[in-house]
Amino acid sequence: MTKPDPIKQQQAARMGELATIARQRYLDAGGDPQHSANEKYMTEEERQEYLGLARQVFDDEYINNYLQKKRQKSQKV
Repeated sequence: MTKPDPIKQQQAARMGELATIARQRYLDAGGDPQHSANEKYMTEEERQEYLGLARQVFDDEYINNYLQKKRQKSQKV
C-alpha cells in the first residue's frame, strides 16, 4: 500500500474548501439544503482553481487504482 501524498492531501483539502464556499453561497441564495450546489456558485477564478486541482489529485494513476479496486470488489460479489 502506498503512503498518501501530502501535497495531494493539501490539494484535496483546498478542493473541499472551495466546495464548502460554493455550498454556502448556494444556501445563502435560498438553495434547497437537500441538494448540492453546482459550479455556478463559484467565481471563475475559483472554478479554474478547482478544475486544476482536480486534474492533479485525480490523475491517471489515481483513476487506474480506483478502477482496479472497483473491479476487484465486483468480482468478489
